[in-house]
Amino acid sequence: SVDKLPDIIMSMSFDGIYDKRFIDKYVSQGFFANVLKGSEQEYLQIGCMDDSYTLNAGLAMVFLIDEKNLGDLPKPQKWEDLLDPIYKNRIIAFGDEVNGIFDYPLYYLHKVFGIESMAKLANNTKGIYHAAKAAKLVGTDSREAGAIYYLPLTFARLCENPNVSIIFSEDGALIIPIAFLVKKDKIDELDYLLDFLLNNYGQMCADINAAIFNPNIESKIPADTKLQWLGWDYIKSNDILAIGKKLQQEFHQAWNQEQ
Repeated sequence: SVDKLPDIIMSMSFDGIYDKRFIDKYVSQGFFANVLKGSEQEYLQIGCMDDSYTLNAGLAMVFLIDEKNLGDLPKPQKWEDLLDPIYKNRIIAFGDEVNGIFDYPLYYLHKVFGIESMAKLANNTKGIYHAAKAAKLVGTDSREAGAIYYLPLTFARLCENPNVSIIFSEDGALIIPIAFLVKKDKIDELDYLLDFLLNNYGQMCADINAAIFNPNIESKIPADTKLQWLGWDYIKSNDILAIGKKLQQEFHQAWNQEQ
């Protein structure tokens, strides 16, 4: 029963609220409503407007380049460039050393370049680290260091090495959603809490360099930055969590062969 669900469900990344079973049973039945008012212009720019999900903000994925380590190779300008064999063993992937590669960027690559893009990315990957470690590693002489890192801008801007540069992909910084669902019949009752989530929590997201969709909050991302949203059609027409596991398996199967 929907009555047993929390009145507000917060989400960070493509997690359980994007599960097809959850969408079919609850979201598609109209139990939730988007409460980010006045955001139509911002949403329409990247096509992420939805009647049910309130997409408050999103971590923006960028490239972090170690200029010295990259050498004479061209800097990647688009996500497709990460699949180019000229970058073999040069890329540090976004994930961690326990669970492996994170699925967030894999969805985008799969959507545009197909399942074969997993092996291409794996063939170019030198290591898989959490973004916090990557931000400390880039630009050092460590044997673990790579030339190209992709990670959220939140962590990329923590790196102060002068020989490191941030590149926003020409086809858009990929968005990892920071969203929530609120029951339609609880909106008035929870007005004070929703105001906190949209504004105070939204400001916190902006302060860590997340893309922000609340027009009342000033973004710290350059105004001309292009963003890329995975798309509600892709999310709602697919078993997104099952796809994520499949993509991770495809990547690691190819990556393990390279090690």
